[in-house]
Amino acid sequence: MSDSTGISTPMLHGVPMSNFRPAMPNFVDAVGPYFIGCILDMFCQAIIFVLFLRYLAAHCKDDGKWMRGVVVFLFLLTVLKSMQLFYLAWTVLVQNFGSLREATLFGETNWTARSTPLVVSILCIYVQGFFVYRLWGISKSIILPVIILTLSIVSMIGSILVLVYKTNSPKQRSWVYVHLTTLCASDLILTSSLMFYLWRSKKEVSIYAVGAVEALLRTIFLTALPGTLCALVSVILCSQTSSDVHQTIAVHQAIPKLFVISMLWTLNARGQIRDSVALNNEGNKTWSDASQIVFRTEGKEPV
Repeated sequence: MSDSTGISTPMLHGVPMSNFRPAMPNFVDAVGPYFIGCILDMFCQAIIFVLFLRYLAAHCKDDGKWMRGVVVFLFLLTVLKSMQLFYLAWTVLVQNFGSLREATLFGETNWTARSTPLVVSILCIYVQGFFVYRLWGISKSIILPVIILTLSIVSMIGSILVLVYKTNSPKQRSWVYVHLTTLCASDLILTSSLMFYLWRSKKEVSIYAVGAVEALLRTIFLTALPGTLCALVSVILCSQTSSDVHQTIAVHQAIPKLFVISMLWTLNARGQIRDSVALNNEGNKTWSDASQIVFRTEGKEPV
């Protein structure tokens, strides 16, 4: 086939090759997830910063050295996580501005971007370990903690294998899905188990301490709900966006920060619960009863 100038045009299956154009990367798919993820991360990190300062002011001196170390190290991990995301956002939105191809291929060539699921798993398993320890103290059973930790370890293994396979390959998408589903399942089991055993523990405390247990139940439910919903949304997005796993980055980035917020909020809520319990005539005794059931302490501030 020849055009108006008499020059022949190559054909492919009867269609002129000039009709074929290389697929240009979609601007929203390439840049949007990093931009939205950065906004969500800054919002969550601001909340974490406030909660951390409140912990230092109100509870740091009452907790043991190990608990203080756990909280401080967790805060440092969240700062490093934000630095990682800011680096990704800077590279995609500023350094590669105007080059959609470079922004799209960034996740395939840069190890910092590819390691995002692993960083998420490390933060999540850190926070889940804290709550699993509380669950073990309340339930006096090792079965549920082992199941939850096993799921968390499988999630981390999946995040490691994400680094092994080529970006957007079928095997990588499969392991991303395994990583997200096991993370979501472990969080659902952990939250529901904590609430069940706390609700059941109301029968083991004095009538005055029931209010403290109910307040802790509300706190755990309200603080764990955002992280659980975020994990569910990530699983849904991963199952729907089979062509590009990076489209789940925006929601994926918020999961560990929401987990951290849940932990810090629960720790800081101890003071409010203790003060509300102390309004009755047996304030100290009531807090002692409640803390022994919920935190397995001996009348001291829960650590």
